[in-house]
Amino acid sequence: MNNRLRGSLLLIIGFILIVAGIVAVYFLTRQAGIFGNVSSESTPSAQIVVNKALVVTHDMKLGDIIQGDDITTAEIPTEFLPRDFISNPEDVIGKFIKADLIQGEMLLQHNVADPTNKTGDLAFILSDDHILMAISFDDVMTRESIPQRGDIIDIYVTMRETVDSASIPSVGGNEAPGSQEAGTGETEGTQVSRAFSFPAFQNLGVTALVADVITQSNQSTAVQRAAGSPTPTPSPQQTVIKAYLLALNPQDALVLKHLKDNGAIFDLVLRSPTSTQTFEFTPVTQEYIVELYGLEILK
Repeated sequence: MNNRLRGSLLLIIGFILIVAGIVAVYFLTRQAGIFGNVSSESTPSAQIVVNKALVVTHDMKLGDIIQGDDITTAEIPTEFLPRDFISNPEDVIGKFIKADLIQGEMLLQHNVADPTNKTGDLAFILSDDHILMAISFDDVMTRESIPQRGDIIDIYVTMRETVDSASIPSVGGNEAPGSQEAGTGETEGTQVSRAFSFPAFQNLGVTALVADVITQSNQSTAVQRAAGSPTPTPSPQQTVIKAYLLALNPQDALVLKHLKDNGAIFDLVLRSPTSTQTFEFTPVTQEYIVELYGLEILK
């Protein structure tokens, strides 16, 4: 009986101790949570440092000139800013970009180039398979300084070539000129000089200009400039274009050089800025003009 009573007492005491332990753990856990909340509320949150950086407002392509409405400023956490970010719009307006950029992309110092070409930055707008060629023309469009950087042009050419008279077509039933020279005894196969007019190149972009700017004192100061150069921009009356810089593949550049070195006469025509089509042409010769206008050859 005593043993049974002693066992019961031990069970009751063990149960009481277990309940007391659970209650103690509950209150200790709750107290620790309260202290934790007080501690977190009393600790100030870390401050995020931001800085202003320039971003583009729309998609831009390699070679585009940066204008005021092309860029805006955005606040970006300093820890995410690269070391060559740009914050001042005046540092980039009038310069061109050296890589394609998408809307919202950050403008970095290595993305822009000075259009004066003093540091050779024009080379950055060339693709790997193109070269930059400077060539001068003496047509009316050039004399009036009409084409500017970024314009789309075609180049028309008139030049003389020596051809076999047998290759010259007859016109209106008449013999081809040169097939029988009167009084000379020459027959077919005679080499004659013929004039041809044809489109040498289509859909070319003017990469940059080399120009003379005539100052008010009527003195000519040689400068290299591209469209979008820093203000004040010379008026057309002050600008005399000396040469165009064209980005061409090497073979086209060699053809253009050959035409120029052999006395070709060049004329530039200006396209719409959205025009990309290739026009179909028939080279113009004397026979073409006779057939086109129905001219009669008097004997």
